[in-house]
Amino acid sequence: MDHVVFCTGYMYSFPFLKNLSPLPDVVEDGSRVQNVYQQMVYHPCPTLFFLGLPQRVVPFPISEAQSAIIARILAGRLQLPAESAMKETEKKEMERKGTSKKFHTLGYPQDADYINHLYEWAMSSTRVSGLENEGMGKLPPFWDKEKRWLRSILPQIKEASKRLGRERFAVGTVSELGFSYPPQI
Repeated sequence: MDHVVFCTGYMYSFPFLKNLSPLPDVVEDGSRVQNVYQQMVYHPCPTLFFLGLPQRVVPFPISEAQSAIIARILAGRLQLPAESAMKETEKKEMERKGTSKKFHTLGYPQDADYINHLYEWAMSSTRVSGLENEGMGKLPPFWDKEKRWLRSILPQIKEASKRLGRERFAVGTVSELGFSYPPQI
């Protein structure tokens, strides 16, 4: 039977996964999810996936990009590397970021790089006759220069919106807040 579990919060806890024995624990102290490849694939059992683990990101495009990868893996259109290679990737990520909550912290520009990495990975999948987008199926998000620029100024956009008070509800575009692309230097 397949299950999808929706969760929120950043103290990681999956008590319903305690019976994975003899597989390693998914969470040790709640600070991060362990044994994950590319922030989503539980490599000891690569049919268990976690969406939305990254923090300090724009969550919906991340989850959409991760979903595109997962769908392609489950459809057999995208192959995962050997478990040893997935472990090595996670080990390098831990060396770079540590084993605390920072492991899942991407922030900008790491989140934009991650989204585009997932896009490239998804686009390397096998094409299937009859699927939309020339056999690629649903396309994951890709952040071009303009989207990356928007992400980079998100704190400024929020602040400009907040300064408007209730008038902010009438604003429909960032240009109405005084921002335009390409930025004028």
